Amino acid sequence: MRKQEKIFNLIFLGDPAAGKATQAVMLLKRYPALQEFDFGDWLRSLSPREAKKVKFEHTMKGNLTPTQFARAKFKDVIFSTPFSRGVFLNGNPKMLGEAKLVYKWFREAKRTDPLVIYLSIPKKEILKRIGIRATTEGRSDDRMEHLRNRMKYYAKDIPAVVDFFKKRYVFKEISGMGTKKEVYARLIACIEKTLK
Repeated sequence: MRKQEKIFNLIFLGDPAAGKATQAVMLLKRYPALQEFDFGDWLRSLSPREAKKVKFEHTMKGNLTPTQFARAKFKDVIFSTPFSRGVFLNGNPKMLGEAKLVYKWFREAKRTDPLVIYLSIPKKEILKRIGIRATTEGRSDDRMEHLRNRMKYYAKDIPAVVDFFKKRYVFKEISGMGTKKEVYARLIACIEKTLK
């Protein structure tokens, strides 16, 4: 950890294909005290037996992970992260009930309020990026029919999560358009201004 680095908690949300994973890698280099939890990465790292338990195949078709598993994992991450590190929830929570519990658990764990950042891109750009990613990365959740499922829950569930967090935490929306460096510069400027 760099000298005098401030410990903070971060909830990083955003539109599908907005670049959360790419930006998270860069943010972790800048703020090494953050301890990231990415639900999608965690799911893809599971053994076949574990994956079956959390209905991995169902989730990779663009559906949300059964909420009981998501909730248990969020609680574990919030309470088990040492106070020398910041909790970094990357891409989650995605449902209002989960957001309410995350809020409750941050308070019960006596952690400082997280900064919530939403990385946004237009719908047309979402479809364009997903198409490119599907052909270059081959992710099973990037097929068009899976994307439609994801877009449905984003339209239905994410606005409620955003509204909930806006009323309780410092909430910032950042444009995900432009180069990786341009988006990163916006994120850093936002974080540094908030931490002052």
